[in-house]
Amino acid sequence: MPRRLLPKPSTNPGDERRSLNPLERRMKRNCVTSACMPCRKRRSKCDGKVPCVSCVSSNQSECVYDKQSDGRRAGTLKRHIDELFEDNNTFNCILGTIRSAPDEYVQPIITRLRSNEDYTDIANFIREHPFETTTPTNSTQRASSLAVSADIEISETSTDYTEYAEGNQFLENIFRGMRRDTAGEDYLSNVQSWTSVTDDTEFIGHLLSLYFTWEHTYYALFSEKIFLEDLVCGRKDFCSELLVNAILSLACAFSERTEARAKPDDRGTQGDHFFAEALRLLDQENMNDNINVTVIQALAVMGIREGGYSRDVKGLMYCSLAFRLASERDFCERMSGDPNNAEVEVRRMTYWGSYCLDLAWSFGLARLPQLEGERPPLPMPQMSNLGDELGGGGSSSSEILIGSTLFDQNFSQFINLSGIVKDVIFAFYAPRQVFTARKIHELYDRLKTWNVGQPPELQFTPRNRVPHSLWLHMYHRAAVISLFRPFLEVRSDNLLLSPKAVCLETARELLAISEQFRGYYGWQRFPNTVPHFVFIACQTLLLDAQNEADGLVRGVETLLEMRNCWPIAGLMLLMISIFAEKWEVDLPAEVRGHLDKLSKDQLRAVMAFSGWPPVRLEEEATWASFRHLSLSDG
Repeated sequence: MPRRLLPKPSTNPGDERRSLNPLERRMKRNCVTSACMPCRKRRSKCDGKVPCVSCVSSNQSECVYDKQSDGRRAGTLKRHIDELFEDNNTFNCILGTIRSAPDEYVQPIITRLRSNEDYTDIANFIREHPFETTTPTNSTQRASSLAVSADIEISETSTDYTEYAEGNQFLENIFRGMRRDTAGEDYLSNVQSWTSVTDDTEFIGHLLSLYFTWEHTYYALFSEKIFLEDLVCGRKDFCSELLVNAILSLACAFSERTEARAKPDDRGTQGDHFFAEALRLLDQENMNDNINVTVIQALAVMGIREGGYSRDVKGLMYCSLAFRLASERDFCERMSGDPNNAEVEVRRMTYWGSYCLDLAWSFGLARLPQLEGERPPLPMPQMSNLGDELGGGGSSSSEILIGSTLFDQNFSQFINLSGIVKDVIFAFYAPRQVFTARKIHELYDRLKTWNVGQPPELQFTPRNRVPHSLWLHMYHRAAVISLFRPFLEVRSDNLLLSPKAVCLETARELLAISEQFRGYYGWQRFPNTVPHFVFIACQTLLLDAQNEADGLVRGVETLLEMRNCWPIAGLMLLMISIFAEKWEVDLPAEVRGHLDKLSKDQLRAVMAFSGWPPVRLEEEATWASFRHLSLSDG
């Protein structure tokens, strides 16, 4: 019988170790960064699980961890970042006020700083007592006062920030910037003739300066320069009593003066007297044929105002009429022609401003837009010469040109973003093909490309103080959330991103941008679409309410402040309560405390005049239908 040979001895030390009995191998113990509280008290080993093995074996009723004890955890790092962000906003608020406010307002703040008062308390004092609230007693005092909330004016003709003009100074600057042969020295009487509500030209100039600084830069429905030139000259080519009163009624929302209210003691009547005059003038218009372009512009402005005052059913009615008139064949045909012609340029701006406004309404109310914006390729406004004198040179272009001014660049980017939002809306509410993961990635890539491709002056950075740029970035974040929101519960291997993670991260960015805006300019300067954006962010954070408590608190506090200016923010707060109850979300105590202070009966009464909350509930039902889809690669 042959003898069996032993295997050849191995020269590799690892082979000898592998030949040992697995039980004899020394198992590597997992590193646990933080033990649970019961194991800490017992000083026993903890495996980091919930519940851990030690608590299960010892029949412990609760196995809890102290997340704040470990600085390496994501929650602690996020809290540190939020604290730094809050400090940054606090310092920006204090320094911005010292730099722009009058000396008599700044001196008490300097005294508080030298007395070592907490910075947060000082910032809260500034936000609760803005220096614009001190209203002079007469027109002479108002004209010499510096009661403004910021030291900038964004206009179509500025390549950078310029000093903010008030009242008669604003009108005088318009007059001095015009050709001398276009108006006489009695330009103030021309301004006074446009409205019968007030004969105070200083107050009219105050409202106009507010409108063109804090509203026109968002929705450019007409040419600022051409309109103001006709205003001071008394011409009715591109200015009318209807348009002027509509503008003044909307501008009253940004003013703290008692003259801006139909009832001086009731803040809710801001601009009602000018709006009533606009309605009277609208009834006198001949809407059958040869409608003036100023009627379309006035209807759009009136719709914007009514939407901010929780009367979005009426607001949509006015805007829909404006959109319908702007889409008429005769109106579009007269957009083509010599770009040096004032009427051609005004019609182009009116159409594309209405196009962007139409998409904003569609985005907020979950409806299809009325203006196509692409049939046939319609000419764009003359971006390269918006800052030139009236009738300046330039060539027409059907493409979106990046102009030389902040206004030009922002208007171009707004049109670009509106085109992407239109495709998102049609993909959900009028799909031409099955919604696939590839379609989601395509739309998301377009949104990312838009964000990255912003001009340097409009990029979102902590130093960005351009208000309409910050607003546009909020709009962009809200569009990203709306793209991924319906697919939170969809499971697909073809989705490269987690919809929930994208929504939560984008919601935090949106609230951070709103905080930056509020830190620079205060809640009084928010346009009436910001409550929609903040609500979308808060609604998203409800998905992880306990871990996103800080963001929810900031969002709810922002809506509470904006409610003083735009009543639509109150409905957003009510909707947060409705969705939290519907989704059975345990709200943080501070958020619950803020919401409990609301007058629910009063808000529900206002809801009867608004079509927004039922639409949101209907949209939620639409989102629910996507949960049963299985996204293919398509």
